[in-house]
Parts: sequence; structure tokens; C-alpha cells
Amino acid sequence: MNEIKQFLNSFFEAEVEAWHASTKRDTDNTKQKIDKMHSFCIEKLHNKFGLVRVLVHKSDDFYERNKDASKFSPRHLFKLSHYSHEKYGDLYLAYVSSKDGDEFNLEYFNCFFITKVEDNLKIAKKAWVTEDDGDYGNKYWKMSDGYGDLSFENTDKFISCERYLEPEDCDFSMKDYLADK
Repeated sequence: MNEIKQFLNSFFEAEVEAWHASTKRDTDNTKQKIDKMHSFCIEKLHNKFGLVRVLVHKSDDFYERNKDASKFSPRHLFKLSHYSHEKYGDLYLAYVSSKDGDEFNLEYFNCFFITKVEDNLKIAKKAWVTEDDGDYGNKYWKMSDGYGDLSFENTDKFISCERYLEPEDCDFSMKDYLADK
């Protein structure tokens, strides 16, 4: 699990760097930072983390307002679950906060499905927490882009999980956090 945690920490840092670079006028640097962030994901997930490599130049006012902007905090990792998958072998589910993991953001936002692709760890699928439009507070996982044959229902054989940070004030997050899955 340490290898997966290191992979995630490197991704979180690359994500922070890419977002920070996007507030500056240096488009070449921004493209490089976004490319680095994308290197942690399968191609189907490129441009699916809120940053698009083909940049639209912002207004002068945007750059002026953000010239001294500080970097946001990396995501929080709450829990990491390990599975043995028939097709993908070792499969890990990482339950994480949103991209700005500040101290007030202690609930699940995404779940990343991580596996080796051509001998390199990659985020292969992404899910996010959403709510029913008519039923505030009824949260559930919504699958996003990535490998179409990965889902919570077909993770195959559960091996183990490690818990790192307890979510706060979110029954949905706590239910998953406490489950042995």
C-alpha cells in the first residue's frame, strides 16, 4: 500500500502544481504541468480533472487578480482499499477529498480506481459523490470516465484496506470509511 500512497501523493502534488500554473500567463509551463498531472492517468481521464491542456487565455484582470495567488492544499486521502481483480490484477480504490484538501474539506469527493497499465500505476477510473436533485443529503457514487468495465460492483476479491483520515460530519463518507471493502 505504500507504493500506492506514494503514487497518490505524487499525483496530488502534480495536480496542485498544474492548477497553480494555470493562474499564470506562462502557457508552456502550464502545459508541462498539466501533462505531468495527466501522466498519472489513463488517456480517457486526461482533461477530466478540471484542467484542459488546450488553454484558453484568461483576461488580463484574471492574471492580475491571481498574480500572488497561493497554491491550494493537496487532496486528503481517507482510505485505500486493495482488491484482486480478475482482469486488472491488483486494483486499489482511493477515497479522497476534492482538489483543495483544506482543513474544512474532510469528506469524500472522489474515488480513484488505480491499477497497473503497461507496468505503470495509473488512475483508471474515477467516481465522484453527488446528491439527488430532489432529495438534499441523499448522496451516492456516480461513475465517471475511465475504463468502462470497472465499477464498485465488480471490484472482485477484497484483500484489505487502510484508513488514514476519518471524514467529518458526513454520514455517507463515514459509512464507506468504516466498511471493510
